[in-house]
Amino acid sequence: MTSIKYGMRDFKWIMDLVVITANIPVATAKCDQEAANFMALNLMNDIVTGKRTVEDARRAAVEIEKAFRLKGQSSPYTTGFLFPKQSHTADPDVASF
Repeated sequence: MTSIKYGMRDFKWIMDLVVITANIPVATAKCDQEAANFMALNLMNDIVTGKRTVEDARRAAVEIEKAFRLKGQSSPYTTGFLFPKQSHTADPDVASF
């Protein structure tokens, strides 16, 4: 499980890989490997910031997972966060980067 402070609430990613608890600005990915957790949270950030649609994120997740698990190929999405750490997340309606 990987968690990070993230200034949003009531976000539900259809794949159910990422959970953001209402009124607590923390996003949590509960996958079987840390690399998959990073991927899920990075794709969540892409959706939230408008870089990807949910459908596009789903397709990307499948491709990234296949490359990682079947071929041992890492991706920037699986090696760490691709977005800056947030601060001042006391108000979950305000994202501060």
